[in-house]
Amino acid sequence: DRGGKDAEENEDRALAVVERDLVEAVEPFGTIEKVTVFSKSEEQVIIIKFKEVEAADECVRSMDGRKNWRNLGLTISAHFWDGVTDYTNVTDEQKQEEEEKRHEDFGNWIDQQEVPEEFRPRDE
Repeated sequence: DRGGKDAEENEDRALAVVERDLVEAVEPFGTIEKVTVFSKSEEQVIIIKFKEVEAADECVRSMDGRKNWRNLGLTISAHFWDGVTDYTNVTDEQKQEEEEKRHEDFGNWIDQQEVPEEFRPRDE
């Protein structure tokens, strides 16, 4: 399907422009060691690793919450990466399984809670 392929190519080009513009915007904060783009991520994640932690800190403080960035309608969410979160694209099936597990875990937690006296059923 060529239409789907064209749309994907357009998204990739748009993300490359955002990446380039973002790198230009944050270069003044310090030396950039690495840029990682998660092109298949729904969140459009770009990780920028700075050589100095102070540069990363300044970048987060300056960039976080910027709205309509570069008139593209984008809001920047900047934060320190936890080193664990995987931003690669997850399939709908995996998302469904994770959500079901969270619901089950929450239900189990609720079942283990002690009901306060005032909320217990009374036999009168």
